[in-house]
Amino acid sequence: MNLILISFILYLIFMLAVGIYTSRMNKNLKDFLLGGQKLGPWVISLSERASGESAWLLIGLTGTALLLGYAAIWTALGCVLGIIFYWIFVAKKLREKTGEYNSLTIPDYFESRFKDTSHIIRIVSTFIIVIFYTLYIAAQFLGAGKVLDTTFGIPHIYGMIIGAVIIVLYTILGGFFAVAWTDFFQAIIMLFALVALPIIGLIKVGGFLATTNIIQQVDPNLLNFLQGKTGWEAFALVISGLAWGLGYMGQPHLLTRFMAIDDSKNIGKGRIIAITWAILAYSGALLLGVVGVAALRDTVANLPGTIFGETLVGKEHLLPVCAKAFLSGGIWPLLAGIMISGAIAAMMSTADSQLLVTTSALTEDIFRKILYKKGIKNNWQWIKKFFFNKDGTPNSKEVVDKKFLKLSRFFTLLIGIFAFGFALTAGSVFDTVLHAWSGLGAAFGPVILISLWWKKMTRRAAIFGILSGFGLVVWWNMFPVLKEVTKLGNDIIPAFIVSFVGIIIFSLVENSFSKNKVA
Repeated sequence: MNLILISFILYLIFMLAVGIYTSRMNKNLKDFLLGGQKLGPWVISLSERASGESAWLLIGLTGTALLLGYAAIWTALGCVLGIIFYWIFVAKKLREKTGEYNSLTIPDYFESRFKDTSHIIRIVSTFIIVIFYTLYIAAQFLGAGKVLDTTFGIPHIYGMIIGAVIIVLYTILGGFFAVAWTDFFQAIIMLFALVALPIIGLIKVGGFLATTNIIQQVDPNLLNFLQGKTGWEAFALVISGLAWGLGYMGQPHLLTRFMAIDDSKNIGKGRIIAITWAILAYSGALLLGVVGVAALRDTVANLPGTIFGETLVGKEHLLPVCAKAFLSGGIWPLLAGIMISGAIAAMMSTADSQLLVTTSALTEDIFRKILYKKGIKNNWQWIKKFFFNKDGTPNSKEVVDKKFLKLSRFFTLLIGIFAFGFALTAGSVFDTVLHAWSGLGAAFGPVILISLWWKKMTRRAAIFGILSGFGLVVWWNMFPVLKEVTKLGNDIIPAFIVSFVGIIIFSLVENSFSKNKVA
């Protein structure tokens, strides 16, 4: 049997085994959504990194580096700076605040922080999470289809089905425990693939100097950090790449890692681990894209400009193609299988986390905190049928927790099905992730950042920030002419700025009005 296939099958079996093993650890909803806040810095930090760097890193960014060459460094640099910033300025404070409010989700934190008895923030936040994460999960399923198609010749649709089934199954079984522990191992595999594969490629090509010479012959612009652009176009290229870092402030599937760590004192250890991983992984992704141009020069040289033709290899198929090309003969395909598993790991580690966050938003934020409480208060029969005994007496807290656990697993399956439907119509992993990343980052990033550091931020300002960030990203994508005119390739830039500045102005005006009213 094909050695690549053997290693890949073993990897999938291992992931399912972790899901089955950790399923026994879930006693209540807190265990399912946050692992009971029992996990230490190594598991949390590597889980956060694996979840943060999805198919986008191993499939999307490596392909973008192949397409843009050195100019892709701005995206990588923006991401690394964003990771450093939010581990320093968000992680510890968020863990302390959510612990103080006993919040299990980001919408739950918002409601407690702003004392929002109307539930508007909770409902709006949940709606945004469900919309954008369904798209985000779809991108991971799409990536799975591309990798399995390129590696094993499995038709794209069947590859997507395999990826979706495995991810949904072990998430349903193990909840946060399964997600965190599988992510821990996946982060190690991802890092190994991103560090080892480009180094092997460099050796195959003949070193960095030989690689540079070949790229010079293919397209000199690939060696230019600005792609030969000047003036505003050059500035727009740089700022569009760096702006990726803004998105980290508003990604609930990453922020929940900070909420789940066993002790806020361990954030410092986790920070060092996560930042080290990020620097190595992003450097490797960039290098792989550059080496890919040289290693596959016959393909690239036959194409106009820097466009890597989808009809030949396709820029988002780079990692599996390089793994198979660099590691052939003997037992080397077994290593190639591990590296290709790294690409699948990237998709799984993000999709499972996003499934869990979407599930938690529906179960905890909508069903438990709103519908269940109102149903008990107003004697809603459909609530009583599910949560009460047949004789009409209330169930014990333990029984109610188990029923919410079942409900969470149902929502996990439901969201997985919807995401798969979106994946059938999606095109590029990179573009799909960009839209979801921008939407979540602009909607929640400014609110998270300001609410942790400024006590005078108001409830209405938070609502404005969430809606304006979300609305501008949607609006920006509805009118492609805006990107053409501004040359900005990242829609988070205007949305984040408007949300951030608007929150401050709104809060200052409201606080000033309140003081004048009292006076």
